[in-house]
Amino acid sequence: MMLEQEGVEMDAERQGTERRRHERYTLIAQVHVKRAREDIVMELINISLSGALVDMGDVARPGWLEVGRDLNLSITNPVTSALVELTGKVRRIVEEERHLEFGVEFGEADDETAKAVTELLAVAMESIHPDAPPRPPPLPSARSNSA
Repeated sequence: MMLEQEGVEMDAERQGTERRRHERYTLIAQVHVKRAREDIVMELINISLSGALVDMGDVARPGWLEVGRDLNLSITNPVTSALVELTGKVRRIVEEERHLEFGVEFGEADDETAKAVTELLAVAMESIHPDAPPRPPPLPSARSNSA
């Protein structure tokens, strides 16, 4: 497995030494990234105050997915179904044989967006329980819908 981060490729053994600014929490939610005439639906793996890790499943790596690329994305709150609209920058990409994930660092947010991210974290923290069932398997494949 290769990991791209800040323009530097790293192997999986070094990946574990990465430092994070905020605690991450597992949250099952949909993520949408809109690019031109595409609306790509993906799955959130985890989230923090400063960013998220997104699972693209077995979709081929799109040309726009590059470390350093600015993105507009939305995360669906799984409790309220509200869309949290965010900007961010791709900070790392993890590609395995038939699987793709990317980490995004959130950009500056207004008070309303910051509150919505805090609500997502609250949902994630409420779901933490020692007897919680294991995370369900990933989506069979992410979809790309042409508009």
